[in-house]
Amino acid sequence: MRADMEEKSPTLENRIELRDTGDCIVPTKIEYRRRVLIAGAGWRSVGVDAILIGNIERVRSTFPSPIIVVLSSDVERIKLLHKEVQICKAHSLKMLLEFIRMNDLIIGGGTPLKTDQATFSCFVALLAKLLRKKVHFFAAGASPSKAWSPHVPPKRVNGLPGFLIKLVTNIADSMTVRDVFSKKVLEMTGTNRPLQIVPDPSLFVRPIEPKEARNILEKEGIFETHPMIAVSLKRSVNNEVDQKVKRVMSQVIDWLIENNVKVIFLPFCFERGSVEDDDSKFAEALQKLTKNKFIVLKRYCTPSEMKGIIALMDLLIGMRYHSMLFAWSVGIPFIGMIYDVKNEAFLKSIRQDGFYIDQLSFHSLRNAIGLEISKRAKQLCATCSNDL
Repeated sequence: MRADMEEKSPTLENRIELRDTGDCIVPTKIEYRRRVLIAGAGWRSVGVDAILIGNIERVRSTFPSPIIVVLSSDVERIKLLHKEVQICKAHSLKMLLEFIRMNDLIIGGGTPLKTDQATFSCFVALLAKLLRKKVHFFAAGASPSKAWSPHVPPKRVNGLPGFLIKLVTNIADSMTVRDVFSKKVLEMTGTNRPLQIVPDPSLFVRPIEPKEARNILEKEGIFETHPMIAVSLKRSVNNEVDQKVKRVMSQVIDWLIENNVKVIFLPFCFERGSVEDDDSKFAEALQKLTKNKFIVLKRYCTPSEMKGIIALMDLLIGMRYHSMLFAWSVGIPFIGMIYDVKNEAFLKSIRQDGFYIDQLSFHSLRNAIGLEISKRAKQLCATCSNDL
């Protein structure tokens, strides 16, 4: 991939080093800099922000001194998070101008080749190719289903989305996918190129130091006491299943608190268009069902902050895909809840079982938590013994 992406172009912007000879100033070195456009940054989601960080790191490790431009629908927020890159507003005239100026388009992470999302991803990729630019899909997810579902088998994507996915994935300059499921979907849809599976870009995110993470919690009135269990839940597309998740989790949370466990709800997504996609709203609905009040982290955390906070926990119960990835990357045990095939694919990749949300029960979840807490206690005891 690196060789394909580093090919020089006469349209590249450059940095010129000058030398004063006494009689005149002459250029001694021209360093070509690729202008790279990264698509797919928008709403306040820790997972989406983590993917962007990973993509930026990927670009920097591939190109020498790249000019990075991020295509986003939330320009002001992305500017605050990434002062070192340029921001271009999606669906604007400036976006079209940027497509003319750029050398490479990166579409990375997430599920850009999901049936109901593929049209935009394929449109920008085709536009880039028509303008004779390079297109790279990095750790892309694919799904034949419009809805998030844990029970979708890999199959061909039909209709216009399927045609566009087949076309774009075959003409892209480089392509990698994030899991086996996505690889199978693309192959069944007609992608005829070799597909390499690579880790999700969010794994590039570095956690903040434990002291910084404790300071964030303390400012929220949350003080470190053990055991501490983090919970990351979200709304699915099925109201009946959502009610079941709330009912079972309210029982689990009450049981944990009654056994002197501190429970902290970690929202990963805020205010994405409607209250249904706001994790804090899900937490509010859950609070109404519990007899004992659990803690909800009120502030929006950057991916580095969230990963650092999770690193302080003894266990995470995660439904959000990136909550599981974060816990796994910092070595914190977690119980995965499967609301979509991407969760199942990740759990299979690390050989860990999970709980399908439509089959969730209090007793099975309680037993799994008890087992993980016991393992964690033994691990901590062994660590303390080695330190003595």
